[in-house]
Amino acid sequence: MGRLNFFANYSGHAVAPMSNRTLLFLLILVGYIFSPTVFTWLINPDGAWYRPFVLWFGLIVLAAIIQFRRNTDDL
Repeated sequence: MGRLNFFANYSGHAVAPMSNRTLLFLLILVGYIFSPTVFTWLINPDGAWYRPFVLWFGLIVLAAIIQFRRNTDDL
């Protein structure tokens, strides 16, 4: 009936599961909870000059990992 990672909807047709929505929701929730602490860490005048770039580097690496894990059929 299809690959194992597909589910049947109410009409019996195979549909793909919701991809990454739960992960995205959890990342937004964690970001919301820890944003005051991270913001205070970033703007600390005694901190290193590269602190803001650490956050952006982490976001770029996370986006690259998610992009490389996708199949060409997911586009």
